[in-house]
Amino acid sequence: MPEITKRLDRAELGRRVERAEKLLQKGKTAEALEEYLLVLKDDPENDVVRQLTADLCLSLSRNAEAVKLLGELFERQVSAGDATRASLTYKKLARHGSPTWQQKFRFGQLLEGSNKKLAVGTYEAALLDLTKLGKKAEAAELLDRIVALEPTQANLLRVAELASELGNRKSAAAAFQRVAQAAAAEGGDSAQWYERAYQEDSSDQGIGLAYARSLLAKGQVGAAIFILEPQMNSGQVLPEFRETYCDALVAAGRFAEAEPMVFSLFEQNPARVQQVISLIGSFLDGGLDDEAVALARKLEQFQRRRGERRQFTAIMEDITASRRPSARREEARKWAALPGTPLPSRRWTGLRRAASPAARAR
Repeated sequence: MPEITKRLDRAELGRRVERAEKLLQKGKTAEALEEYLLVLKDDPENDVVRQLTADLCLSLSRNAEAVKLLGELFERQVSAGDATRASLTYKKLARHGSPTWQQKFRFGQLLEGSNKKLAVGTYEAALLDLTKLGKKAEAAELLDRIVALEPTQANLLRVAELASELGNRKSAAAAFQRVAQAAAAEGGDSAQWYERAYQEDSSDQGIGLAYARSLLAKGQVGAAIFILEPQMNSGQVLPEFRETYCDALVAAGRFAEAEPMVFSLFEQNPARVQQVISLIGSFLDGGLDDEAVALARKLEQFQRRRGERRQFTAIMEDITASRRPSARREEARKWAALPGTPLPSRRWTGLRRAASPAARAR
């Protein structure tokens, strides 16, 4: 029985459509429209009738009804994956009315694969609507789509600022980090954006590291150490984090604190020997002879284990040769009345003793 009723309904709908077509032939547009509206009410899946009904509404200047019908048709075509027809319907909708921000958003999605510029323009129009409505969460999603198509520094900054307003601190930090990276790639100042990223999420080691490095590049060593120290004291850190902290300590003249890390990093990567050499020289220049000797002995033991005694001896000779005579040494020369004779001050004696065959044998 239900199947018979369904066939009867379809038959009745077909007769209504025929009746509407005859009315159109007679020029009775308004009556035809009412007939089509009745058909659509009973058969809401009939998009052919929906299209005809929308066109008739437009011809009779019933724009509000036409826009509603075109909006429904657009949504159905998008859901069906019919991008070509959906695009045509959207353009007609935009000519005769104002699409909602949701419709603009969906139209932008249709355009992403074929016309990125128009897609961005459509998203921007939807974003303007959302801004007026105060819908920031929805605006954030739209901005993400815009950035995916046009990842400019300005667009990234919009994402970061909005995420910060919404209180999405980790998202904001990641976005500000991308702004900083974009600024650096363009030769601009990245420090201010790394600072913003750090303010949003100071627990992120990658952000803290990048911020500290940007500060070091600007010569702000103390500020860099201030950023790095909390992470260093908290436990496990990235290897490059430790390296940067070590470099910052050396740059700040905190040689005694830097020495354990300098040597540890050298043991892991002997290519960093120059930093050990420089630190020995810095100890000497600062009058820290005992520290210089101790580090030199550690270096000698390491090089001896690697079978590189000659290299160590050459290193020690370079270090002592490159140091200018101290006032103490000059006074000793004058007192001994032996000008030009290099007296073995405690500094030189200690270093040379560390490099002697007897020390190496030990």
